[in-house]
Amino acid sequence: MIAETLDRTSHIHLYHQLKLILRSKVENGEWRPGDQIPTEEELCERYQVSRITVKQAVNGLVADGLLYRQQGRGTFVATPKIEQEPERLTSFSEQMQQRGLRPGGTLLSRQVIPASKKIAEQLNLQLGTPIIQIQRLRLADNEPMGIQTAHIPLSRLPQLLEEELGQYSLYKLFAKYGIHLVSAMERYEAVLTDEDEARLLNVEPRSPAFLVERVTYDETGLPVEFVKSVMRGDRYIVTVALHTDTA
Repeated sequence: MIAETLDRTSHIHLYHQLKLILRSKVENGEWRPGDQIPTEEELCERYQVSRITVKQAVNGLVADGLLYRQQGRGTFVATPKIEQEPERLTSFSEQMQQRGLRPGGTLLSRQVIPASKKIAEQLNLQLGTPIIQIQRLRLADNEPMGIQTAHIPLSRLPQLLEEELGQYSLYKLFAKYGIHLVSAMERYEAVLTDEDEARLLNVEPRSPAFLVERVTYDETGLPVEFVKSVMRGDRYIVTVALHTDTA
C-alpha cells in the first residue's frame, strides 16, 4: 500500500515519491482508463510541491505508458498495453480477439506498384515486379492502434484487388485462396511518429512507436507478404522468450 503523503525527510526524491503515489491510483483502479487526472495546479496544491516536481512525476508515467496527454485537453489514464508475443504467427485481428477487443480497420490505399529494391529483396523477386500495396489503419474497439502497409506479389493473389479489405484479416483471405502461411520473421525498431502517422493514430507528433517489419512465408518456404507497421508505443509491449542452450 503506497502512502498518500510525501516524506520530506526521505532520501528519495519528491518527484519519485509522487510518481509512485500517482501510479498506485492507476494500478488500484482509483483512476480508470480514459479518466482525466487532476491538473498540474491541483496536484501541486494537493501535495504541496512545485510544478516542476509534478511535471517530472507525470512525465515519468507518460513515458511508462500509464498516462497520455491530449493537447488542449489534459492528461488521461491510458488503456493497458497490448502484449505482443512474437513466438506464434498470428494476424492483428487474432491478437485483438485473443485479448477481448474488437478488431477493425480502415482501408487507406490499395494500388499496384513496381517492387522497390527493398521490397524485391524481402520477397525474393526481380526489381520492378508488380506488387499489390495495401495500407490500412488498424483499430481495436474503434481506437487506432497502428498503420500497416502490406506488399504482396500481384501474381500470388490478384483477387486482393477486388476483395473487401478494410476490416478483414489478410491471413483469412490467404487461406481462402489456398495460401497457407506457416512462419514469419519480424524486426522491431523504436521510432517516433511523423505528423501524418500521429494524425492517423490520434497521438502527438514524435510520439514513441514501434516500426515492425514482417516477412511471412508459405509452406514451401516462399515469402508471400512483406508488411511494415507503425504501432503505437503507448499501447504495445513486446515480450520475447529466452532459453539457455542445453545442447
